[in-house]
Amino acid sequence: STQELMGIQNFTRYGLATNRGELLFFLVSPTNISVLSHTNIEIKIRHLMMVLSAIPDIEITCTDSCECFDDNQAYLRGRLQEEGNPLVRQLLEQDREMLDRAQAEMATARQFLFISRCKGMKADQVFQAVNNVATYQEPEGLSAEDTATLMKACEAFKKQVSVPCTACRYCCDGCPVNINIPAYLSIYNSYKTDGPWALNGLKDVDSEGKPADCIACGACTGHCPQSIDVPGIMKELKELGEKP
Repeated sequence: STQELMGIQNFTRYGLATNRGELLFFLVSPTNISVLSHTNIEIKIRHLMMVLSAIPDIEITCTDSCECFDDNQAYLRGRLQEEGNPLVRQLLEQDREMLDRAQAEMATARQFLFISRCKGMKADQVFQAVNNVATYQEPEGLSAEDTATLMKACEAFKKQVSVPCTACRYCCDGCPVNINIPAYLSIYNSYKTDGPWALNGLKDVDSEGKPADCIACGACTGHCPQSIDVPGIMKELKELGEKP
């Protein structure tokens, strides 16, 4: 069945039971951001991702209804560079400004899906995991002092993590050999913080391409918001995986 192919066992009280643990889903719909500029919205998104990156086993999936605006803006920028007629250029510029206004007005339509994977946990432990994530994603539940302490903890955690991957998966879109880059980067971070035993997870990654298949084309790095040296890490993982 389709359910079996997807590895879904059944619904639980808090999410989905799968072959690789229970998945908890959190949908965040930002409010009061329609008055912010695109740049300020992106800053807030990065801050939110930084906070969530301090939570173990969080996988971040962005369902952004405004992405079509970005594609249209890119098309208009290309047309502006190509167009020589000043009257047509003026019309194209007006279209671009209209899209800017529309995107700002519809910014509240942006939604972000966060997935927490719970492996080997009992029901009460899963409930605690739900509460932990909910506390992180609801700033109104924290005092200013709590927020400051949390941000300091995030910074300390990020210093321990070798690669600041947020699992946005932008890198995967352009990979010619279809490597599940975020999954391998997660194992790489575990290797750096917890030791060689973490490399045992390399064989369990659900990925068509493997680190050894990386051709170092650099397409992934060009798409990465964190400018991670993915080819370099794939090479290191390949060498680590070959060690006896």
